[in-house]
Amino acid sequence: MRICEVIVFVCLFAKFFCLENQSTESNDTIDICYGCLTQQKPSCNFKRCNCSDSPKIRLNEPHPRYIAAEEKQNNTKSEDLYENNEDNQYRRTELKDSNETYIESEIGNRGSITSIPVTLDSPKIHCVESEFMVLTWNVSQTTSRNTYYYVRYHVYPGHDNTYETGLTQCNFVILTHLAADTLYRIELRSFTIIPGEERPKQGRSHNVLFHTRRLESRPHPVTKFYIDKWILQENRKYTATVRWTKGIDNACFYNLVYFPSDGDYQEFDIDPLVNNVYNISDLDLGADYPIAITPYTLSSYEGPKTWLNVTTPTCLESYNLSQVCIPDQPQDLVVKEYLVGGKLKHRYNVVMYWTKPKYSPEYYTAHLLLIDVNMTKYFFNISGESTNHTFSNIPLISDYEALLVAHSRRGPSKPAIIHRQITANYTLVDDESLVSVEFILLITIPIIIVALFVMFLLNRFLSKRMRNQERNKFLKNLEEKTSRPSTTSTISTITFSDNIKVDEWEIDTNKLAIKEVLGGGAFGVVRKGWYTDAKGQEIEVAIKMLRDNPTDEEIRQFQQEIEIMKSVPLHPHLVSLIGCVTKQNLLLVVEYCSKGDLQTFLRAASDKILKATLLNQDTDYEKSKYVFNKMYEINEVDFQDIPLPKDLISIARQVALGMEYLSSLKLIHRDLAARNVLVSDNNIIKISDFGLSRDVYYNNIYYKPSPGKLPIRWMALESMTHQIYTTQSDVWSFGVLLWEIVTLGSTPYPGVSTQEILGMLKIGYRMKKPDNCSAELYDIMCNCWKPAPMERPSFTALRRALDDMLATFSNYLNLDRNIIAKDKELCIER
Repeated sequence: MRICEVIVFVCLFAKFFCLENQSTESNDTIDICYGCLTQQKPSCNFKRCNCSDSPKIRLNEPHPRYIAAEEKQNNTKSEDLYENNEDNQYRRTELKDSNETYIESEIGNRGSITSIPVTLDSPKIHCVESEFMVLTWNVSQTTSRNTYYYVRYHVYPGHDNTYETGLTQCNFVILTHLAADTLYRIELRSFTIIPGEERPKQGRSHNVLFHTRRLESRPHPVTKFYIDKWILQENRKYTATVRWTKGIDNACFYNLVYFPSDGDYQEFDIDPLVNNVYNISDLDLGADYPIAITPYTLSSYEGPKTWLNVTTPTCLESYNLSQVCIPDQPQDLVVKEYLVGGKLKHRYNVVMYWTKPKYSPEYYTAHLLLIDVNMTKYFFNISGESTNHTFSNIPLISDYEALLVAHSRRGPSKPAIIHRQITANYTLVDDESLVSVEFILLITIPIIIVALFVMFLLNRFLSKRMRNQERNKFLKNLEEKTSRPSTTSTISTITFSDNIKVDEWEIDTNKLAIKEVLGGGAFGVVRKGWYTDAKGQEIEVAIKMLRDNPTDEEIRQFQQEIEIMKSVPLHPHLVSLIGCVTKQNLLLVVEYCSKGDLQTFLRAASDKILKATLLNQDTDYEKSKYVFNKMYEINEVDFQDIPLPKDLISIARQVALGMEYLSSLKLIHRDLAARNVLVSDNNIIKISDFGLSRDVYYNNIYYKPSPGKLPIRWMALESMTHQIYTTQSDVWSFGVLLWEIVTLGSTPYPGVSTQEILGMLKIGYRMKKPDNCSAELYDIMCNCWKPAPMERPSFTALRRALDDMLATFSNYLNLDRNIIAKDKELCIER
């Protein structure tokens, strides 16, 4: 009768899930098997699974069954007790505790403990939160199909309120309604129904202690983040199985975000029951994907992000050039002509050479097109294993084109094309000697290529050493200069730690004369100054220093800025480093740009144009060539520093040149704006504050870990949402700077509050085209503001586009005073 009662209860109340005994990972977690629910696993080890509902953590479930204190007996025994500490290790203690003879539950008597109970493996933490925890345990595949598990637990120390979970045949259980920052004593128990026996066989584990999470605690980062396997889908895309090892605190919740190559970023919240694996589907072949994972808690505290940059296998790597893939374009195509002697005058053997690809195509097609009156064509099919082909006895009189295409069943590759011009400097070659000539070429060409490459490296090394010698010589001359009389400002004495190595950049503060303030920021001040040599010649410089009583973090950032400035070689469109002081007072000495920052320069030009407009608003001077000379007030306006439209495009091009160089050094500016661009004599543009850049040589991504003042109106969408900075986010800022240049220093997003910008950008809003801007120039801005970072142009592409505009200059900009005045009525917001 008791056996029947047990079976009825199990059918009505037990939760059945799949059991899978898998090897544990380094942090002793056990994979939870629920493959028959999600079909992520091919089969279940136990056929008894009856999966009808996906496992979820529900914090509003009824409280677990309470076991009254009077149900416990006072019999005591010595038990092993293990407690988890902060680093997820266990320490052993001894505890005297009661051991009940009978357990009353929902189904009545679960049976008495046998004289030799089965010892179970102690449960382990799968994940822990402030209000719940998920426990797992190992289950042998030899375990009886009639074995059921439950967990007993209570606050430790203390036994007044003891609870137990319902029955399960799974290898996990979820303990809910727990108290935050509390230690719990936990024991796993089981019973097995044995046909023919009156009482079930009992089992129990050693007791363990687990601690719930504090409400205000931040989770630790994952310790291992990797691609477990690639799965090729039927639609010719990949699924990446991403796995990670949880941090030492076993967080339950994770947010995963990745950046597709052709769209916006995608993010997912991971189910706490499977919080160490996730499948990302529909990944393109041969594409790069940055992936980030962030642990977070029930109290919305986030842990540090962990990044993983992956590249999916290419089509050729996946299918080995079957019917699915188009071959790669043939590489290193070379064409040679050999004049054939004898009676066939003006005829040549044309030989094509190319490099053998890693994956050979099914065949090649070689084409010759003679650029003559008849446009004669020659065509041959060639084996996919070949690396050369000869067109024999071709009548070459003028130019011709050689073309090579690789083919597979999927289709042709992009053609490799070479245009050749016939000259008279050819040697007669007999047909018999042609093979030997080809052999000589095959030997000598690689040797020449290697020699040229070695010469290139040697030339680059010597050039770099000469630049360093010239710069060191300049600094040595600076050190020999005498100090200026004491008319300088007083610098407060601050003692700094010796975090910066003294080198050739170190200069003597006694030779610096510090003058008036040029500008300042949140923790720094820039002053004008002089560096005087022995002959009395003065070098005008800008000196950056910290404010009084700087914090340790401000000192660290300033030291980092000095180090980055040292590492960046000279460039005509970057502010040059003169020297630095790293003892007693941190000083950064750079070249002085006489015309100030670009924003002030543009706004001054705009004010002059507006003044001229107001003075002339009642005179239609455009209809008379004499009006302008008769207006004394307009003649009083200084038009000397008003840039022409072509000058503004030149300014943008110079900024693009500087940023192209910074990006080639794998440096991200993070604050590219007109206020951080300086104007020197002859309107030479120089980018400043790149010392605050971040080196991203290894993964091309910088994640800003701490909050601070942010230039929202110049920031890219991904920088505002995920604090991610890349060269592509600098391109977005360049588009905003280009808008500043066109509008002569107006504030971006006129009429829009800072709090509204992010929401508007997410729904697709972009700044409208200024009235004085051409459609071509506005297209460049819009390309910089594309939501997908990889779709934005590179700084090289931007520089080339501006080069083309300057080369074929047209009315890309209109600085008509009436148009500028109309724009200023809408845009001015300083």
